[in-house]
Amino acid sequence: MNISDFNLVGRMDQIDGVLYLGAIEATEDPEELTKADIATILSVISDEMEAKDRIGGIRYHWIQADDSPREDLLTHSPEAYDIIDKCVVSGIGILVHSWQRRKTYEEIHALVQCRRPIIWPNHGFVAQLGLWEGMGFRLDANNKEFRHHMREMHSLHTFPVKKLDQYFPRLEMAESTTRPLNLGKQYVCKKCGEELFHELHVLRNSGGNTGDTCGRVFIEPQPWMSELLSYEKQSIDYYKDLKIRCLQCGQVVAKYRTEYYAVQCQCSDHSNINEIRIQMLDNTFSLKSN
Repeated sequence: MNISDFNLVGRMDQIDGVLYLGAIEATEDPEELTKADIATILSVISDEMEAKDRIGGIRYHWIQADDSPREDLLTHSPEAYDIIDKCVVSGIGILVHSWQRRKTYEEIHALVQCRRPIIWPNHGFVAQLGLWEGMGFRLDANNKEFRHHMREMHSLHTFPVKKLDQYFPRLEMAESTTRPLNLGKQYVCKKCGEELFHELHVLRNSGGNTGDTCGRVFIEPQPWMSELLSYEKQSIDYYKDLKIRCLQCGQVVAKYRTEYYAVQCQCSDHSNINEIRIQMLDNTFSLKSN
């Protein structure tokens, strides 16, 4: 960054038609906003703009997010698209702190950097743009890479899990908009028949197996486990696996690895999977009968 770049920080730049991109300073200049016919501001920042800082006649939208590689922006994309599209269709000027459109990452970066050379997207955002493109510019909860992204972005690699209150609602939102959602076979507690997980929740490399497998079954966290894994509920012993019991009968059906490092398995099923924490125990679950 050179000295001339500092003059760009507060600028608001027209990116495409009624769509403008700018820094927070651009939202504080009524004259410039009026000149560009801005009637909507979409802020993608950590804290909502206070009422005293808002300008009359402008509609404000806020998506809570930090400029961090570990911030989940992907699941907010449909909401952001909806806001932007309504403005574009109506011809209403919109200023955005962060924006996306139906183009590849390379096209987006070239276009935005051409109009606004100060932009330096963090690597996490770049990866999410690539995944968004790979899913056909929509959320696809059947996509294993997307589910991996959700586990990683919501800090499921640590214990106690600090972001379960964000993980489950965001994943549920994505699943509710995925049609059809292919849950696959359902597995239940062998002792009492309580529902435990579906095939979609099993951690396994995509594609066919080309080598030896370990035979172990690792799964994603399930909503019924949330209280067991939550940050506030646990006194931690990092040297013992946490026992996970069936909510119905109390049988121990799984264990959660609490150590800093997750399970590292090099078999053909799990070699490329991170955040492996929950292992179902043998002979505690079975396929649900019709």
